[in-house]
Amino acid sequence: MGRTFVRVDRAPQKPHHQRVKTLTPKQLEARKEKAVRFVRDVLENDDRASEIEDESLEDYAERRRLEITNPRRRRTHMPRVSTGPTKADLQVTLDEITDKANEALDPQCTREDVVATVKEIYSLAAGEDLEEGDNSDDEDDAEDNDE
Repeated sequence: MGRTFVRVDRAPQKPHHQRVKTLTPKQLEARKEKAVRFVRDVLENDDRASEIEDESLEDYAERRRLEITNPRRRRTHMPRVSTGPTKADLQVTLDEITDKANEALDPQCTREDVVATVKEIYSLAAGEDLEEGDNSDDEDDAEDNDE
């Protein structure tokens, strides 16, 4: 007599013909168009191709035993939360830097004035307030005088 073996190490699976394949609406539309082209061009059955073409995606999926994932669902995005400076703030800073650079290019400026202006430009570009930058400049000037 023949022996019968039963596998018990994994759960029973549906036969291949009973498994449901899931596709996005875009993928399903591509398959449907491919089926229409096949029926029209290879099988040369224009009537059947027109029937498939007129069929809704949901009906086509049901007939072909396919499942549509996320049908007609749109993704919603979280609104952006600004954590940094706005475009207007950056434009103001850029304008201040441009003004300071023009001051530094004045031929009547002394070397010390140019250095102080460049330090101010650096502070502006680094996002520091001018008041904070002025205090650190005074400390730097005091150290320079000691030398």
